[in-house]
Amino acid sequence: MVAASVIAMSTTRDNPLHIDRTGKSAEEIERAYRDFGVVALRDFFSPSRVAILSEQCDLLLAKLKAGEIDSARIAYRPTTAGVKIFERFDPVCDIAPAFEELTRDPALLALVRDLIGGEPFLFMDKVIYKFEDDRGYGLHQDYPYYKLTDEQKDSVVTIAIAIDSVSSEAGGIRFYLKCHDRVQPAPENDPKDVDPEAVASAEVWDAELTPGSLVAFHTLTPHGSGPNKAGRPRRMLYFTYMPGNARDLRHAYYQARIQDQRLKS
Repeated sequence: MVAASVIAMSTTRDNPLHIDRTGKSAEEIERAYRDFGVVALRDFFSPSRVAILSEQCDLLLAKLKAGEIDSARIAYRPTTAGVKIFERFDPVCDIAPAFEELTRDPALLALVRDLIGGEPFLFMDKVIYKFEDDRGYGLHQDYPYYKLTDEQKDSVVTIAIAIDSVSSEAGGIRFYLKCHDRVQPAPENDPKDVDPEAVASAEVWDAELTPGSLVAFHTLTPHGSGPNKAGRPRRMLYFTYMPGNARDLRHAYYQARIQDQRLKS
């Protein structure tokens, strides 16, 4: 069971994010997650742990520049001007010991265990650097991209860990609350994404996070992000967990991703 400080979510478009510094029980955290489809925990990891994660990011970038990282795990995104820039390593934990160790952190696993109702298995792992002017992502749910069964959709959670400060200016994530009960309608030209009109009346929350804070969100929670205009990277780790042994599913997901990356290159 986990007790932590919960970042209380503003449920209007205009009110600033309110930070509740009061300790919350595991039951309260799980209730917020079930109700909203997302819950944020303040300062989950210490500044010293964050410094280690930041250093690991720097080491990976150095290896990238030296040509020492397989192109199949490297992904690029367009800037607002349409220029492709490096964005993420996916998967990453097998080449980043500090990240791999974090996936087994006892407090993190206790949180995940409470949210998914079973023993956590790491299904996906990536680090997004989101450099200045990275365009961000359109509105989507993760579920259609993961190729999960209908029975699996409520037992998959993504943990997004802030290495840098996260704000709207830095291209932070906007979550659409209480919309995680179904696969939302897609726009005609993007069958895996979410039609903004389908959630136009939903309450939203813009994640404002300090380094070491995390957000846990449901695989059906609609979310997206804008461009990074902060003049600095906005690095976040993403760990997606599901219960049981999903080794075959993970292997199939990454094999399909590697094939897709090679087709694009």
